[in-house]
Amino acid sequence: IYNSIEYSITHPSISKDGSVLYFASDMPGGYGGLDIYKCTWEGSKWSAPVNLGNAINTIQDDAYPFLWNDSVLYFASRGRPGLGGFDIYRSILIGKKYGKPQNLGYPINTSSDDFSLALNEEGSSGIFASNRKGTTDLYEFSKIRVTLQVQAIDRKSKSALRGTKLVLIDSEGDQVEAVTDTAGNCSLYLLPGRSYEVIASFPDYKPVMKELAAVVASKDTVIHDTLLFEKAFQSYIKGVAEIDSVRRVSGLLIYILDMAGNTMDSVVTDINGEFSFEGDPGKDYLFYAVRNDLAGAMYVSGNKEKKSSYLYYLKIQLKPKEKKVVQGKIKCTLCIMDQVALEVKSKITGHIQNFSVFPNGMFTFEGYLNEPYVITAISGTRKTIKEIIPQKVSQAEVILKLE
Repeated sequence: IYNSIEYSITHPSISKDGSVLYFASDMPGGYGGLDIYKCTWEGSKWSAPVNLGNAINTIQDDAYPFLWNDSVLYFASRGRPGLGGFDIYRSILIGKKYGKPQNLGYPINTSSDDFSLALNEEGSSGIFASNRKGTTDLYEFSKIRVTLQVQAIDRKSKSALRGTKLVLIDSEGDQVEAVTDTAGNCSLYLLPGRSYEVIASFPDYKPVMKELAAVVASKDTVIHDTLLFEKAFQSYIKGVAEIDSVRRVSGLLIYILDMAGNTMDSVVTDINGEFSFEGDPGKDYLFYAVRNDLAGAMYVSGNKEKKSSYLYYLKIQLKPKEKKVVQGKIKCTLCIMDQVALEVKSKITGHIQNFSVFPNGMFTFEGYLNEPYVITAISGTRKTIKEIIPQKVSQAEVILKLE
């Protein structure tokens, strides 16, 4: 490929798929002595050589390129600050750009010439050439692996945050990006002797930033860390539970429900009858409390845009339970209505009632305001379930379809 009697082309290294070829040459138009070039395979021939530019090349010799896993370029240079002679450097490929070359340091580099490094596929061991003992010999080495294992979780719910984006920046300015798996876990590899900053982000949560001191390791080491995320915006809900607007109620269990009646959380009032809760500003909540024959409820309407935090103060008044008649209808083309079994269960107390269905499919039952219920209708092998919360305002009849 573009060989010539006028200049040298040497030290080839090829990408995994054979499409990119790196080499060194002192062809005209370079920065100094030997420069590093690359060519790409264009189907039937190699492209014209492209100089890697001054991100890699210097006014002196830059040679012995080795491309590892199509992501890191190792090479030797006489033109950069180092320990003397040829030193070996590494540059991380970020897209189509080459990161700042990093000197591998002692004991790989010495005051003599050290060059022609090659790694195995795992990057855990390799060989290189050096004349450190007066003659050029091959040396082998093994890398100490420091692994950072992190898990990203919601600070409050402790649930794993799948897809959390992690950016790892080392003290040389190089960075690596990664994403957590379904369990919120991710492994990142660190270089001994370097300090790091971890920047983690997840939608609708505040970013998490951590600094890691340089690790001095004489053997493979695993570091475990947990990234605790907090919602970027919150509904800060505080309140009090009272009877007769005067007497506060301590030790009262308050159910926190969504508008389908599903229990999302719960809180207990303190000795002063007060409670607090941090929620999602984009969600609607029903706070429902019951004690014996008394009950109270308050609704919180969320802001769907979730662009800021909100503070709510609730006053839950416990009053005698108020009954509400609920009307509904079973829709089923093949059902015999008087053979349909209808069960209504309170999601708070667990109390179950059974009701009959009229021939026209209509049914009624008496529940309590704001108390969530599960209605189950069964006919033979057909079954359907509906969750409702009786409200004081007039409601449309409950429709259950038995398919």
